[in-house]
Amino acid sequence: MEEFNVIVQLIDNEVITVISSNYATKLDLQEYSKTDDLENLSSEVERKANKLTGKNLFNIDDPDNTLDYYVNPNNGNLAYNTSYNATNYIQVEGGENYTVNFKHWCAFYDSEKVFISGSDTINTSGETILIPNNAVFIRCGTSKGAWAGFQLEKGTVSTAWEPYEIKGLESFTEKTELTEAVTGLNSQIDKKASKVPGKNLFNINDPDSIPDKFISETTGEVMNGNENYLASHFIEVEPGETYSLSYGNRTAFYDENKVFISGENSSSNTRTAPNNAKYIRVTTNNVSTFQIERGFNPTSFEPFELTGLDSFLKRSDFNGMVHPVFNQDDNTPFDNTYIKESISTDITPTFDEDSAQWLNTTSTFSGWGTAIGMPQNFNSVYVKVRARDTEITKIRFRVFVGDATGAVLKDKILNVSILPFETKDILCVFDDLIENATGEKLFLIWQCNQFVDRYGASSSSILPTSEGNGWPRFVTNGSLTSVGTLTTSGSERTYVKTAISIPIVGFSDTFIGYIQEKIGLPEIFEPKAEILLPSNIYTTENVEMNIFWENVIFSNIPLEQLKIKVTCNLGNHYERGWRYIPSGSAANSNLTIDVFYLGTLLATKTTTVITNGINDGQSSLKVLCIGDSTTANGNYVSTITTDYNTNPTVTFIGTQGSGINKHEGHSGKTFDWFVNNTESPFWNSSTNQLDFSNYLTTNSFTLQSTDLITIHLGINDVFHSISETKLNTIKNNCDTLITNIRNDVPDINIVILVTIPPAISQDAFGVSYSNSHILKQYLEHYKEWVSFLIDNYDTIENRNNKIFVAQMNCNIDRKFNFPKSLVPANSRTTEQIERWSNGVHPALSGYQQMGDSLWMFIKNL
Repeated sequence: MEEFNVIVQLIDNEVITVISSNYATKLDLQEYSKTDDLENLSSEVERKANKLTGKNLFNIDDPDNTLDYYVNPNNGNLAYNTSYNATNYIQVEGGENYTVNFKHWCAFYDSEKVFISGSDTINTSGETILIPNNAVFIRCGTSKGAWAGFQLEKGTVSTAWEPYEIKGLESFTEKTELTEAVTGLNSQIDKKASKVPGKNLFNINDPDSIPDKFISETTGEVMNGNENYLASHFIEVEPGETYSLSYGNRTAFYDENKVFISGENSSSNTRTAPNNAKYIRVTTNNVSTFQIERGFNPTSFEPFELTGLDSFLKRSDFNGMVHPVFNQDDNTPFDNTYIKESISTDITPTFDEDSAQWLNTTSTFSGWGTAIGMPQNFNSVYVKVRARDTEITKIRFRVFVGDATGAVLKDKILNVSILPFETKDILCVFDDLIENATGEKLFLIWQCNQFVDRYGASSSSILPTSEGNGWPRFVTNGSLTSVGTLTTSGSERTYVKTAISIPIVGFSDTFIGYIQEKIGLPEIFEPKAEILLPSNIYTTENVEMNIFWENVIFSNIPLEQLKIKVTCNLGNHYERGWRYIPSGSAANSNLTIDVFYLGTLLATKTTTVITNGINDGQSSLKVLCIGDSTTANGNYVSTITTDYNTNPTVTFIGTQGSGINKHEGHSGKTFDWFVNNTESPFWNSSTNQLDFSNYLTTNSFTLQSTDLITIHLGINDVFHSISETKLNTIKNNCDTLITNIRNDVPDINIVILVTIPPAISQDAFGVSYSNSHILKQYLEHYKEWVSFLIDNYDTIENRNNKIFVAQMNCNIDRKFNFPKSLVPANSRTTEQIERWSNGVHPALSGYQQMGDSLWMFIKNL
């Protein structure tokens, strides 16, 4: 290549680098038109990229700021006081100085947000705070009068107030602006990239080095020195490795939290990092030529130099990075780059695609050979491939002179992923140009390692004449070596396009992960999805069962942009989900849901649909329903006693509810309350402990192993926050409750009903909670909780032990079966709109769907 034109382009939600040779005009046609994708990427960057914030680290619009509370410096908790507000957790760097322009009490926390220590000084004119070495977060309190102008910034000087700002990518919709943005990002990366310097690890220009000081080898602290000394900042090292210094002096090692480990003051010019070391700090009195490098033997001095990402935009570096063969094979041994996509020009089809159709859809064919005419100066071919019932993972392409008996011009095998019944346009880019200067007739054979349909035509009018040689060929049985069998009659021809393709080269996931790990680069947006369904879906005759996509599919891609595929011999796949109304008992059937984005499979889930008939099931049983306000309402219990209650006849028990609609539902309660609170119905006040046996005796209830206890909790447990610690605490309480129940009623059936999701609109949260809660934030908590519940309880071992997980979550209609009210659209119109009016409590129709779900499970016990 004579010259590189390097720009940055957004393709499929990834910022990648495009390299071309004299194709600037063609690349300009690719400009940044995918604004929505750019905004999606920016949103992800903004969420994680604390390194891209402006000067002021305090975001007054953070929804997790807490009004009317201050930070207790003795324990890190929040305390109620209407004169103050408290910030959310703000990320900081341990061992660094930060300055606030108004100082009230504050607290420091580690990476798990566990309290470390606090500061109880108050200074209305501001103060500099030294962050503990093992701290990752700070929370600050401030008076309401100072709230709007509060500023937290790095450094020891309080500067003029600036509003919080994220320097994201959302505004960079022009080529020049985006290029400048990437240049700026590289600049920030280089500033922080102490982990990827050149040979000399000592940066003379590091602004965090301290002149006129030295490092104590006994404490690791910075000490007063003289004007010839300089104490370095923290320099990253590898545990157990030896480093050479230009000369010996005071040095100290620190762990990953920048806590002092050990030090040395000697003339020796080598230091070996302890096994738990992450950083070294050195003392030098000859700053201009000082060098610290890896290895035993000092080498000639070189100035400090970063090898940040900006250097990879130079031709010399790319020549070293790009595999000499433009290889689409993801298994290429050189993993630093690979072809993301190709810009193709001069595309020539073998015939008009209007004549093409899918043929040979049941035969045992796995590939085809066809004349492609006499193309010249091309380097790639396109074919359309549709798999049968087995994934295709390899395709071989060969170009012959004349027909399959002629000389082989090109031969290449691609690793691909074409899922069962999926269609893909496959581009094979050969290693170099096929000139065909003499205009020879060429023949292409492409063959897969599994059966495949043929995209082509059967018409004598499009058979190759002067532009091609040879009858078509077919390949069978997944062979990648055969040249196929001649078809010496008929009019078959396969649709193929030849083209010139310009590769687009990007950083591989492995390389990006390395850079992210080394220098803290924010994660590049990656489409993800998760399907939250239990292993079994219980259904029964004449009762509607739904799986609403918005209830069970969680993705960082909008639902309407995903392709959802259902594989099942029962029910119907509709726009909003899957619906099944059994007409009688049926054999168990697998239901598989696949979620795709732009042809890529993001998630798959297979569940078993279990169906009982209207006359199946036990004759009678007792049921105790344990839950929060969604149970206390009593409506899903009364749905069963009113609409069903035959085969089996159900007797509901409990201290709550009325008549035959008894239960143990308590509004606002959690797993912890039922297990540990003295007001819990299962608490024995005489022994001061959880005692299910006492609950049964006190209320004259009896249960046996064929009866059922249901648990529907979780909303209040995770509504305000979610963490690994909280989830483990919930599990411990749930396990304790189950064990206590089983101690008194061995082998009784217990079902944990998957918590219902909230209403579909923020309007419902606005009506219910004003400004204090956000639907999307709760959905994040909800997703983590349901995923945890299914992972920990929906197991074969539990089902064999009669502990089940059942589908209360997927059958409730978040759009139509939550409360709504008719209200004016605004104060200046007479037009009225329907507005959702409750965030987590369904309308009667929603409770009835909950009753349907529970009844379907009861029928299958």
